[in-house]
Amino acid sequence: MSSYELSDKIEMYLNSVIEIKNSIDEITGGRFIANHKRTLLFSVIDLLARGVYGEKFIRDRTTMFKRFISNFCEWEYGERISVQQLSHLLSKTNEKAFTRLKNFVKVELDKFPSSEPVPLIYDATHKQLIKLMPKNQTSILGVELTSLNHISLLWELRNTLVHEARSKGALQLFDYEYEPHYIHYSTIGVSDSGNLVDESEEWRLYHPVEFLQTLIDLSIPKVRDYLRINLIDPYENHNFDPLWQTVKKDKLHKIID
Repeated sequence: MSSYELSDKIEMYLNSVIEIKNSIDEITGGRFIANHKRTLLFSVIDLLARGVYGEKFIRDRTTMFKRFISNFCEWEYGERISVQQLSHLLSKTNEKAFTRLKNFVKVELDKFPSSEPVPLIYDATHKQLIKLMPKNQTSILGVELTSLNHISLLWELRNTLVHEARSKGALQLFDYEYEPHYIHYSTIGVSDSGNLVDESEEWRLYHPVEFLQTLIDLSIPKVRDYLRINLIDPYENHNFDPLWQTVKKDKLHKIID
């Protein structure tokens, strides 16, 4: 295949991806429409990742997804650790070794403005947190700090939507915010004196539909360059065989003339 033919096939592939993404935006529906759109957009991300990596991570889709987001989507805060999630994790342990970390998390959460969407720039870096962990320890209750970064949390959201038809985190509140953000929730009660008081409060994370659309849009030029430079035909990384099940290459018998 000549370089011109390969370039044409890559453009045809990416144009199809863009057409699919745009068609998702045209879907209308009831109160679950945001979930449906996000589910479909996650499938487009999976499509692109398969076009790039082929069978390299076929048995490790977690790695394929996370590596694609990290390498192709230009997400500035993807590696940041969610302070909100870390707070929930720390609430499950009484080990004194995590006292410094708990104090840090409390201070950081107190910085969150409660009357507006809180962007992920408020979250901590891995470098900040690892200094507060017990020596030579990178996990809490068996949960690695890195599994609380936003790329990992996006993978968890994807799985819940795709496999259980439900979302995680907050409901949409701010129509004008297109980046992932935290939303403040509080439960109002009445004190003994009859005054309204906050009985409980928490932060929840929300991923707008527009954010996933942006990830796809940002990835397209980098995917195009990657495929061209590495002479990859993305169509060959998908199974178009009329046999739906995949036969391993080492099981195929060679045709003898």
